Amino acid sequence: MKLPTEKTKAVNNTEQLCMLIYGDPGIGKSTFCSQFPKALFLATERGLDCLDTYQIPITTVAEIKEAGKLLRTEKNEFKTIIIDTLDRFYEIVRQEVLRDMGITHESEDKGHGRVYSMIYQRFYNLVDGFKSLPYGVVMVAHGKQKQETDRLGQVQYQTVPSVPEKALSKIIADIPLILYLDYAVDETGKDIRVIRAQPTQSYLAKDRTGKLPDTLPLDYKIFKEYFKNE
Repeated sequence: MKLPTEKTKAVNNTEQLCMLIYGDPGIGKSTFCSQFPKALFLATERGLDCLDTYQIPITTVAEIKEAGKLLRTEKNEFKTIIIDTLDRFYEIVRQEVLRDMGITHESEDKGHGRVYSMIYQRFYNLVDGFKSLPYGVVMVAHGKQKQETDRLGQVQYQTVPSVPEKALSKIIADIPLILYLDYAVDETGKDIRVIRAQPTQSYLAKDRTGKLPDTLPLDYKIFKEYFKNE
C-alpha cells in the first residue's frame, strides 16, 4: 500500500455509473435503460418483448452466478449491466434461501430473524458482485407507497423502491444515483414523464454527482448531456 499522489477523477459519463432507477410499471424504465451504452439486461421478468435488447434470462440463483462468471471471464463489448428487475432478483434469492432452510416462509423459522439476515446477505453479495465488475450498473425496481406516522400522529406517504427496505439499504448506501421516474404536467398542461433526482418527503431520490437538476425530462439523450466528459 502506498499513499496516493493523485486525486481520483469524478465519473463524468454514463458508462461508469452505478444507479437505481424505479417507478410505476409501464412508465418507461426498461426503454430508458435500453439506451445506455452497449447494455446487457439480466432479465428477471418478462417485459422486454417490445424492445431490441441483449439479454440473459434469469430465473435462478445459479443463473445469476453464471451470468456474473461470464461477465468476469469472457471477452465482450458490453458496457452497462441492467438488472431488470431488482424486485424479482430479490425474490429469486429469497426463494432459494427458504428452500435451503426447508421452509416456505420466514415466519416458520424461530432463529430470531436468522432467515431474513441470510436472505439480505446473499442478496447483497450477489448484487455487489455485479457492482464490482468494470461496467456501469443500472438496477431497475418498481415503486410502492411507504406509510409512516410522524410524531404528531399524522400519516405520511413516500414513494420508494418496492424491494424490502432492509435488503435495499446496504445496496443503495454507496451508489451515487437513485432516480425516481414519475409523471408531471408541463407549462402547457400536457402530461409528461420525468426523472426526479432530488429527495423530498414524497419520494426517495439521490444525486451525489451534483450534475442533475431536481427534475428533468425522461429522455436518455438529455440525461446523458449532464455526464459529458469534461
